[in-house]
Amino acid sequence: MLEGKKMNHAEYRQSLKDKPDCSLRYIIADCRKSLESMPDSHNADYYADEINYCAMELKARRMQLAVNNARGNTI
Repeated sequence: MLEGKKMNHAEYRQSLKDKPDCSLRYIIADCRKSLESMPDSHNADYYADEINYCAMELKARRMQLAVNNARGNTI
């Protein structure tokens, strides 16, 4: 049985902080496409983690923007 890619989860999540939103969306779309075409691939778990972490980063950015906007509206 083939062994899939290994991810250092902490390092990967940290690396996403420097990527623009469009890159995160591209990674999500690319991984989804890979999973749809080969759901039983030995890298399927890696791609699923990538999707999850990119989506988490995008959500964190949206939440931070909402907080910043809310603070700006109270002054």
